[in-house]
Amino acid sequence: MGTFQTSLLSTIMNKQSEKWTELALGYVSDVIDIMHTFNLKVLREAMDQVRMVLDVERMNLMMLDNKFQETLEPTQKTNHREQYEIIKGKRKAPMSNTQRTISYLHDILAAYYAAASKRFVDNICM
Repeated sequence: MGTFQTSLLSTIMNKQSEKWTELALGYVSDVIDIMHTFNLKVLREAMDQVRMVLDVERMNLMMLDNKFQETLEPTQKTNHREQYEIIKGKRKAPMSNTQRTISYLHDILAAYYAAASKRFVDNICM
């Protein structure tokens, strides 16, 4: 075998690998495009799912979660006890029916909100 100049090998390798940059960047660009398309599709589907969860949560106020009752009962007991508390030797003035109804509705909404918001966050985060 004959001898050859050592720089020849380096020159040949450089010539042979000229398009590697273009190929590598093209490949990475394709991966980015595929991932972008995939992410966009997944995020759109997630938005549709969130809209569906919101529609279901807002159209039906039925509560099967025990947390609702567990939150409501102590609040109502506390409010009932406070009605008959004696402050500075005097009993509180009794609530009117309207005030009692407002207080009751507030307690129900607060208990419902506690249970529904937990369920909502669980549904959205899963």
